[in-house]
Amino acid sequence: MVGKKALFEFFKISPTPSLVLLPDAPQFTIENVNEAFLEATQSTLDDLIGKGIFEAFPDNDSDPAADGVANFTKSLKMVSETGKKHQMPVQKYDIPIRGTSEFEVRYWEPVNVPYFNEHGKLEFIIHCVKDITEQEKAEKQRKEYEYFFNNSNDCSCIANTEGYFEIVNASFNKVLGYNHNELISKKFIDFVHLDDIAHTLEAFNQLKSGTTLHSFNNRYRTKEGEYLWFEWNATLNPITGKLYCIARDITRRKHNKELIEKSNERFEYATKATSDAIWDWDFENNRVYRAEGFKTIFGFDMDELNLPSTNWQNYLHPDDRHSATKRINEMINSTGNYWKHDYRIIKPNGQVAFVQDRAYVIRGESNNIIRIIG
Repeated sequence: MVGKKALFEFFKISPTPSLVLLPDAPQFTIENVNEAFLEATQSTLDDLIGKGIFEAFPDNDSDPAADGVANFTKSLKMVSETGKKHQMPVQKYDIPIRGTSEFEVRYWEPVNVPYFNEHGKLEFIIHCVKDITEQEKAEKQRKEYEYFFNNSNDCSCIANTEGYFEIVNASFNKVLGYNHNELISKKFIDFVHLDDIAHTLEAFNQLKSGTTLHSFNNRYRTKEGEYLWFEWNATLNPITGKLYCIARDITRRKHNKELIEKSNERFEYATKATSDAIWDWDFENNRVYRAEGFKTIFGFDMDELNLPSTNWQNYLHPDDRHSATKRINEMINSTGNYWKHDYRIIKPNGQVAFVQDRAYVIRGESNNIIRIIG
């Protein structure tokens, strides 16, 4: 049997942070401490020797959930009463920063071991700990990333350079309709629209070479056979060799853009087919577009007229500016949808033209003006 003196020599040089405690509940006075424990807790002998364990290491009073003292007390009492070693679960037990009122967050794996003298009487409790703070922080961060990954509205995935998905999040399954195994069992190019395969493979090769992709668009087939437009951001992790990708379903945006383009095209043809001078005021962005009629009828330079800085009031007859401005402001501040006003304009050649201006107001759900077309 190893003698007490030899045992304590091993205790002093042990790399495991350890305390020797007296079984004098509830104080559990610190009888001895090794260098590893002093280093782990940034303490000195004077901070610990002769003091109760909970005097030296109180709960962090700024943490209402702190339960280190209660859990540690329970374990030490259990060892005292049963004479058996007790392995505590992972414990968050913040340590005081000596010389201040602050605490440092720490996580430990503690074990309390009874030491009996030659008469079989409990003489000490050896308290040994393993500092796992960095592992716990890393695990917490991993769980946060995992939660973000799995709950993001965007379609997120990790793929390999062989062309297969390895991990996909729930949004990917929901948007495309495939389960996880269906997505990872085929190369991702198998889901891409035939017309998009060539430029997708080109982007894939760029990505493998280390080029980061931003706003790359292609179409993916859903389980029902429809195609959705995806906008991708992706990068290669040079350490793992994996591709980290985020895709957003932009099908509705693409559809709306097409509708706007067709609407604008119809508007262009309509303005060319009419003898009127048509204007379109994007009220939300305060931009006015004036059609070719302003050139053919009045002789205006269209590039100049459609500049954002152009003020139409400058072309009104001086005697009509006030009344025209007043009438249109009255319409803007009302709930009406129709406006009409007669006034004069000064053409680029200096001649005066009499005009009858009519407009229709497009309003939103809260009666806010979206566009005015005249």
